[in-house]
Amino acid sequence: MNGIVDPRPGALAAHRPAPALPNVIPSVRDGRLPPEFGAEEGVFMAKEEVMEFEGLVTEILPDARYRVQLDTGHSIIAYTAGKMKKHRIKTLAGDRVTVEMSPYDLEKGRLIFRHREQHSAPRPGAGAARPQFRRR
Repeated sequence: MNGIVDPRPGALAAHRPAPALPNVIPSVRDGRLPPEFGAEEGVFMAKEEVMEFEGLVTEILPDARYRVQLDTGHSIIAYTAGKMKKHRIKTLAGDRVTVEMSPYDLEKGRLIFRHREQHSAPRPGAGAARPQFRRR
């Protein structure tokens, strides 16, 4: 073509061989886990798998964060999930909670549930009997 550039995008790409990539990680283009990783044919990978743990809130930190001692013995920093904020569910030190954690960062988590106490006295101010409001 003597110096003339073809204006069509990808016109020369069909003639150019693809670059060789290292075979460290196989291609996962369609979202399926390759059989080399022990998956059955047709098994899809999850976008993000979370792990749930139960624990005890030991300390309230600034910025709506909590230090949680998990039942496994680990201590993590957790923040309140959006639905708990939306429904104004308060968490205090000593509460039993369920924490969601990503497998990529095992030091941080998200509080997704505050367990109710079965055998303890109610919190002061919570559920206190009020006289019924009467309009005149």
